[in-house]
Amino acid sequence: MGFRYRPYGPEDVAFMIDSWGRSYFQGSRAYQHLEASEFHAYHRPIRERFFSRPSAAGIICCPQDDPWHIIAWIAVEKLTSGLVVQYLYVKDAFRQQGIARQLIEKATPIKPVFYTHTTGISGNIVSKHPDEFASWHLIPHLV
Repeated sequence: MGFRYRPYGPEDVAFMIDSWGRSYFQGSRAYQHLEASEFHAYHRPIRERFFSRPSAAGIICCPQDDPWHIIAWIAVEKLTSGLVVQYLYVKDAFRQQGIARQLIEKATPIKPVFYTHTTGISGNIVSKHPDEFASWHLIPHLV
């Protein structure tokens, strides 16, 4: 299966908000300390606020023959001093195929890169590839 990449549009936002919330809740261990409803009551407005900003941007990965089937996505924002990666999501069935790397390369052409969310998986990736992420800085306050 070949993949293609396209800018996100308004029709993608509901899926992006939902998948961001579900994967971050599970991946950040919030599920060990909070009820899902409590987590989402706090975090959903953060996700919605990002997508309402004019500076919000994103790239969708989809099958070559179906531009509406979202496999993965990345949400970014340009600052005067660099880029902010708000979140990157890849469906479980499509992990380990280089999609995340492609999204990162396409979405972060300038450095430094700041990121606002981390999960167990993303933490492992960053620690295994320190040279590739040397110009990346976790700053959760930029959400």
